[in-house]
Amino acid sequence: MRTICNEVKNSSGSSKNVLVILNPVADKKNFEKMLRKFCEPVLHLSGFTVDIKKTK
Repeated sequence: MRTICNEVKNSSGSSKNVLVILNPVADKKNFEKMLRKFCEPVLHLSGFTVDIKKTK
């Protein structure tokens, strides 16, 4: 999947960045796992560079 993401990213021309602010206790601490498994790959495929910051 990462190879496909890199191909899409290289062909898109302009880079897009997204900052995700993550509450580590959200959804009984399961949200980070879901974010990395589902959301992050979709954003990468869309040509975004994803930066995840955790709150305290």
